[in-house]
Amino acid sequence: MPPHQYCPACGAETNHLRLWSKNGCQILKCGDCGLGSAVAHSFDPLSYYTEAYFDGTRTDGYADYVESEPVIRNEFRRIVSNLRRRIPAGKLFEIGAAYGFFLTEAKPYYEVHGIEIAEEAAAFARLGDLDVQSGPVTKDAFEIIGPVDVIVMLDVIEHLEKPDLVLQLCSEYLKPGGVLLVTTGDFGSLFAQISGKSWRLMTPPQHLWYFTKHSVSQMARRFGLLTEQFEHPWKQVPLSLIIFQLGRMAGIKLPLHRLSLLSRLGLPINLFDALRVTFRKPRNDPSAVSVERDIAGLSMP
Repeated sequence: MPPHQYCPACGAETNHLRLWSKNGCQILKCGDCGLGSAVAHSFDPLSYYTEAYFDGTRTDGYADYVESEPVIRNEFRRIVSNLRRRIPAGKLFEIGAAYGFFLTEAKPYYEVHGIEIAEEAAAFARLGDLDVQSGPVTKDAFEIIGPVDVIVMLDVIEHLEKPDLVLQLCSEYLKPGGVLLVTTGDFGSLFAQISGKSWRLMTPPQHLWYFTKHSVSQMARRFGLLTEQFEHPWKQVPLSLIIFQLGRMAGIKLPLHRLSLLSRLGLPINLFDALRVTFRKPRNDPSAVSVERDIAGLSMP
Protein backbone atom coordinates (compact mmCIF):
# COMPACT_ATOMS: atom_id res chain seq x y z
CA MET A 1 0.00 0.00 0.00
CA PRO A 2 1.46 3.41 -0.95
CA PRO A 3 2.41 5.69 1.94
CA HIS A 4 -0.11 8.38 2.88
CA GLN A 5 1.42 11.65 4.05
CA TYR A 6 1.12 15.42 3.94
CA CYS A 7 2.05 17.12 0.66
CA PRO A 8 2.97 20.82 1.04
CA ALA A 9 2.02 21.56 -2.57
CA CYS A 10 -1.44 20.00 -2.24
CA GLY A 11 -1.92 21.18 1.35
CA ALA A 12 -3.43 17.82 2.23
CA GLU A 13 -2.69 14.17 2.98
CA THR A 14 -2.15 12.34 -0.31
CA ASN A 15 -0.98 8.96 -1.53
CA HIS A 16 2.72 8.87 -2.35
CA LEU A 17 4.65 6.53 -4.62
CA ARG A 18 7.89 4.99 -3.38
CA LEU A 19 10.57 5.71 -5.97
CA TRP A 20 13.88 4.60 -4.45
CA SER A 21 16.28 5.09 -1.55
CA LYS A 22 19.37 7.26 -1.69
CA ASN A 23 21.86 8.35 0.99
CA GLY A 24 19.73 6.61 3.59
CA CYS A 25 16.62 8.58 2.60
CA GLN A 26 13.47 7.20 1.05
CA ILE A 27 12.41 9.18 -2.02
CA LEU A 28 8.66 9.57 -2.52
CA LYS A 29 6.46 11.24 -5.12
CA CYS A 30 3.02 12.73 -4.52
CA GLY A 31 0.47 10.82 -6.58
CA ASP A 32 -1.61 13.97 -7.08
CA CYS A 33 0.80 16.81 -7.95
CA GLY A 34 4.09 15.02 -8.67
CA LEU A 35 6.15 16.71 -5.93
CA GLY A 36 9.14 14.56 -4.97
CA SER A 37 10.27 14.40 -1.35
CA ALA A 38 13.07 12.88 0.71
CA VAL A 39 12.27 11.27 4.06
CA ALA A 40 15.28 12.40 6.10
CA HIS A 41 15.30 11.29 9.73
CA SER A 42 17.34 13.20 12.33
CA PHE A 43 18.43 15.86 9.84
CA ASP A 44 19.69 19.05 11.50
CA PRO A 45 20.04 21.97 9.03
CA LEU A 46 21.97 24.14 11.51
CA SER A 47 24.76 21.58 11.81
CA TYR A 48 24.66 20.68 8.11
CA TYR A 49 24.85 24.12 6.52
CA THR A 50 28.19 25.33 7.83
CA GLU A 51 31.39 26.52 6.18
CA ALA A 52 31.98 22.90 5.12
CA TYR A 53 28.98 23.11 2.80
CA PHE A 54 30.60 25.95 0.85
CA ASP A 55 34.29 24.97 0.79
CA GLY A 56 34.17 21.50 -0.78
CA THR A 57 34.33 19.49 2.44
CA ARG A 58 30.81 18.18 1.83
CA THR A 59 30.56 16.38 -1.50
CA ASP A 60 26.96 17.56 -2.02
CA GLY A 61 27.81 21.23 -1.47
CA TYR A 62 29.97 23.70 -3.40
CA ALA A 63 33.55 23.14 -4.54
CA ASP A 64 34.68 26.60 -3.39
CA TYR A 65 31.93 29.21 -3.19
CA VAL A 66 34.09 32.15 -2.11
CA GLU A 67 36.76 31.58 -4.78
CA SER A 68 33.97 31.35 -7.36
CA GLU A 69 32.75 34.87 -6.53
CA PRO A 70 33.43 36.47 -9.96
CA VAL A 71 31.48 33.77 -11.82
CA ILE A 72 28.64 33.67 -9.29
CA ARG A 73 28.27 37.45 -9.21
CA ASN A 74 28.22 37.61 -13.00
CA GLU A 75 25.31 35.17 -12.99
CA PHE A 76 23.56 37.12 -10.21
CA ARG A 77 24.00 40.34 -12.19
CA ARG A 78 21.88 38.82 -14.95
CA ILE A 79 19.18 37.83 -12.45
CA VAL A 80 19.10 41.35 -11.02
CA SER A 81 18.67 42.70 -14.54
CA ASN A 82 15.75 40.31 -15.03
CA LEU A 83 14.17 41.47 -11.76
CA ARG A 84 14.52 45.16 -12.58
CA ARG A 85 12.36 44.70 -15.67
CA ARG A 86 9.55 43.69 -13.31
CA ILE A 87 10.26 45.76 -10.18
CA PRO A 88 12.86 48.47 -10.94
CA ALA A 89 13.38 49.58 -7.32
CA GLY A 90 12.15 49.03 -3.78
CA LYS A 91 12.86 46.78 -0.81
CA LEU A 92 14.33 43.32 -1.52
CA PHE A 93 14.66 40.36 0.85
CA GLU A 94 16.79 37.34 -0.04
CA ILE A 95 16.16 34.04 1.73
CA GLY A 96 19.36 32.01 1.72
CA ALA A 97 21.74 34.90 1.12
CA ALA A 98 24.91 32.79 1.56
CA TYR A 99 27.96 35.11 1.40
CA GLY A 100 25.94 38.08 0.14
CA PHE A 101 27.02 38.03 -3.51
CA PHE A 102 23.49 38.46 -4.87
CA LEU A 103 22.70 41.26 -2.42
CA THR A 104 25.90 43.04 -3.46
CA GLU A 105 24.74 43.01 -7.08
CA ALA A 106 21.23 44.12 -6.13
CA LYS A 107 22.29 46.88 -3.72
CA PRO A 108 22.75 49.66 -6.32
CA TYR A 109 19.05 49.34 -7.23
CA TYR A 110 17.24 48.09 -4.12
CA GLU A 111 17.19 48.44 -0.36
CA VAL A 112 18.57 44.97 0.35
CA HIS A 113 18.13 42.60 3.28
CA GLY A 114 18.81 38.90 3.68
CA ILE A 115 18.82 35.88 5.94
CA GLU A 116 21.22 32.92 5.94
CA ILE A 117 21.24 29.77 8.04
CA ALA A 118 25.03 29.28 7.79
CA GLU A 119 26.53 31.56 10.43
CA GLU A 120 29.98 31.80 8.79
CA ALA A 121 28.43 32.89 5.49
CA ALA A 122 26.11 35.41 7.13
CA ALA A 123 29.01 36.90 9.10
CA PHE A 124 31.03 37.23 5.86
CA ALA A 125 28.12 39.09 4.24
CA ARG A 126 27.83 41.48 7.19
CA LEU A 127 31.53 42.32 6.83
CA GLY A 128 30.57 43.63 3.39
CA ASP A 129 28.11 46.08 4.99
CA LEU A 130 25.07 43.96 4.13
CA ASP A 131 22.07 43.50 6.39
CA VAL A 132 21.98 39.69 6.68
CA GLN A 133 20.33 37.95 9.62
CA SER A 134 21.63 34.59 10.87
CA GLY A 135 19.37 31.58 11.30
CA PRO A 136 16.36 29.83 9.76
CA VAL A 137 13.43 31.67 8.19
CA THR A 138 10.83 32.70 10.78
CA LYS A 139 7.99 35.17 11.09
CA ASP A 140 10.22 37.20 13.42
CA ALA A 141 12.81 37.50 10.66
CA PHE A 142 10.18 38.93 8.31
CA GLU A 143 8.89 41.24 11.04
CA ILE A 144 12.34 42.84 11.32
CA ILE A 145 12.28 43.71 7.62
CA GLY A 146 8.59 44.50 7.18
CA PRO A 147 6.68 44.54 3.86
CA VAL A 148 8.87 44.09 0.79
CA ASP A 149 8.62 44.55 -2.98
CA VAL A 150 10.80 41.61 -3.98
CA ILE A 151 11.66 38.28 -2.34
CA VAL A 152 14.35 36.04 -3.82
CA MET A 153 15.08 32.36 -3.15
CA LEU A 154 17.90 31.10 -5.37
CA ASP A 155 18.30 27.31 -5.12
CA VAL A 156 16.86 27.44 -1.60
CA ILE A 157 13.27 26.19 -1.58
CA GLU A 158 14.33 22.57 -2.08
CA HIS A 159 16.34 22.75 1.17
CA LEU A 160 13.52 23.99 3.40
CA GLU A 161 11.90 21.66 5.89
CA LYS A 162 8.50 23.33 5.42
CA PRO A 163 8.51 25.17 2.09
CA ASP A 164 4.77 25.84 2.17
CA LEU A 165 5.04 27.75 5.45
CA VAL A 166 7.85 29.86 4.01
CA LEU A 167 5.74 30.66 0.95
CA GLN A 168 2.92 31.62 3.28
CA LEU A 169 5.22 34.12 4.96
CA CYS A 170 6.37 35.42 1.59
CA SER A 171 2.76 35.99 0.56
CA GLU A 172 1.98 37.86 3.77
CA TYR A 173 4.98 40.18 3.59
CA LEU A 174 5.03 40.83 -0.15
CA LYS A 175 3.41 44.12 -1.01
CA PRO A 176 0.51 43.94 -3.49
CA GLY A 177 2.08 43.75 -6.94
CA GLY A 178 5.31 42.42 -5.46
CA VAL A 179 7.42 39.64 -6.99
CA LEU A 180 8.81 36.39 -5.62
CA LEU A 181 11.63 34.89 -7.70
CA VAL A 182 12.46 31.21 -7.09
CA THR A 183 15.04 28.95 -8.71
CA THR A 184 15.05 25.20 -8.12
CA GLY A 185 15.45 21.91 -9.93
CA ASP A 186 12.78 20.70 -12.34
CA PHE A 187 11.87 17.15 -11.32
CA GLY A 188 9.55 16.91 -14.31
CA SER A 189 12.28 17.72 -16.85
CA LEU A 190 13.42 15.18 -19.41
CA PHE A 191 16.95 15.08 -17.97
CA ALA A 192 15.65 14.41 -14.44
CA GLN A 193 13.33 11.68 -15.68
CA ILE A 194 16.08 9.96 -17.67
CA SER A 195 18.63 10.27 -14.84
CA GLY A 196 16.28 8.99 -12.14
CA LYS A 197 18.11 8.18 -8.94
CA SER A 198 21.37 9.50 -10.47
CA TRP A 199 19.98 12.96 -11.28
CA ARG A 200 22.57 15.59 -10.33
CA LEU A 201 20.07 17.35 -8.04
CA MET A 202 18.89 14.17 -6.33
CA THR A 203 21.07 14.80 -3.26
CA PRO A 204 19.17 14.05 -0.06
CA PRO A 205 19.21 15.08 2.74
CA GLN A 206 20.56 18.35 1.32
CA HIS A 207 17.65 18.53 -1.12
CA LEU A 208 14.42 17.56 0.61
CA TRP A 209 12.01 18.50 -2.20
CA TYR A 210 11.94 17.93 -5.96
CA PHE A 211 9.52 20.32 -7.61
CA THR A 212 7.75 20.22 -10.95
CA LYS A 213 6.19 23.21 -12.67
CA HIS A 214 2.78 22.03 -11.58
CA SER A 215 3.64 21.35 -7.93
CA VAL A 216 5.52 24.60 -7.28
CA SER A 217 2.83 26.75 -8.92
CA GLN A 218 0.09 24.87 -7.06
CA MET A 219 1.84 25.45 -3.73
CA ALA A 220 2.25 29.17 -4.43
CA ARG A 221 -1.37 29.46 -5.55
CA ARG A 222 -2.50 28.16 -2.15
CA PHE A 223 -1.25 31.46 -0.70
CA GLY A 224 -2.54 33.80 -3.38
CA LEU A 225 0.65 33.99 -5.47
CA LEU A 226 0.17 33.85 -9.23
CA THR A 227 2.72 32.25 -11.55
CA GLU A 228 3.92 34.88 -14.00
CA GLN A 229 6.65 33.00 -15.85
CA PHE A 230 8.51 29.67 -16.03
CA GLU A 231 12.02 29.63 -17.52
CA HIS A 232 14.83 27.14 -18.05
CA PRO A 233 17.63 29.73 -18.30
CA TRP A 234 21.23 29.24 -19.33
CA LYS A 235 23.50 29.69 -16.34
CA GLN A 236 27.16 30.59 -15.83
CA VAL A 237 28.57 27.81 -13.64
CA PRO A 238 32.07 27.73 -12.09
CA LEU A 239 34.19 25.11 -13.84
CA SER A 240 35.30 23.79 -10.45
CA LEU A 241 31.67 23.08 -9.49
CA ILE A 242 30.99 21.25 -12.75
CA ILE A 243 33.97 18.97 -12.21
CA PHE A 244 33.14 18.61 -8.50
CA GLN A 245 29.59 17.45 -9.28
CA LEU A 246 30.76 15.06 -11.98
CA GLY A 247 33.24 13.59 -9.51
CA ARG A 248 30.49 13.15 -6.92
CA MET A 249 28.24 11.40 -9.43
CA ALA A 250 31.12 9.09 -10.37
CA GLY A 251 32.00 8.45 -6.73
CA ILE A 252 35.42 10.09 -7.07
CA LYS A 253 36.85 12.46 -4.43
CA LEU A 254 38.83 15.12 -6.29
CA PRO A 255 41.72 17.20 -4.85
CA LEU A 256 40.21 20.51 -3.77
CA HIS A 257 43.41 22.54 -4.14
CA ARG A 258 43.42 21.78 -7.85
CA LEU A 259 39.74 22.52 -8.28
CA SER A 260 40.08 25.95 -6.66
CA LEU A 261 42.23 27.03 -9.60
CA LEU A 262 39.18 26.54 -11.83
CA SER A 263 36.72 28.38 -9.59
CA ARG A 264 37.07 31.70 -11.40
CA LEU A 265 36.32 30.20 -14.80
CA GLY A 266 32.67 29.95 -15.79
CA LEU A 267 30.91 27.95 -18.47
CA PRO A 268 27.38 28.55 -19.81
CA ILE A 269 25.36 25.43 -19.00
CA ASN A 270 21.75 24.42 -19.64
CA LEU A 271 20.47 20.90 -19.12
CA PHE A 272 16.91 22.29 -19.00
CA ASP A 273 16.47 20.68 -15.59
CA ALA A 274 16.61 23.90 -13.54
CA LEU A 275 13.60 26.19 -13.16
CA ARG A 276 13.37 29.91 -12.64
CA VAL A 277 9.86 30.84 -11.59
CA THR A 278 8.45 34.33 -11.15
CA PHE A 279 5.42 34.69 -8.90
CA ARG A 280 3.46 37.88 -8.34
CA LYS A 281 1.12 38.90 -5.57
CA PRO A 282 -2.04 40.45 -7.09
CA ARG A 283 -2.60 44.11 -6.36
CA ASN A 284 -6.03 43.27 -4.97
CA ASP A 285 -5.20 40.08 -3.05
CA PRO A 286 -8.40 38.20 -2.10
CA SER A 287 -6.41 35.77 0.06
CA ALA A 288 -4.82 38.43 2.28
CA VAL A 289 -7.37 38.02 5.08
CA SER A 290 -7.14 34.21 5.21
CA VAL A 291 -3.35 34.26 5.00
CA GLU A 292 -3.19 36.74 7.88
CA ARG A 293 -5.50 34.51 9.90
CA ASP A 294 -3.56 31.32 9.16
CA ILE A 295 -0.19 32.87 9.85
CA ALA A 296 -1.09 33.53 13.48
CA GLY A 297 -0.58 29.87 14.28
CA LEU A 298 2.52 29.43 12.12
CA SER A 299 5.40 27.51 13.67
CA MET A 300 8.69 27.53 11.78
CA PRO A 301 11.66 25.20 12.36
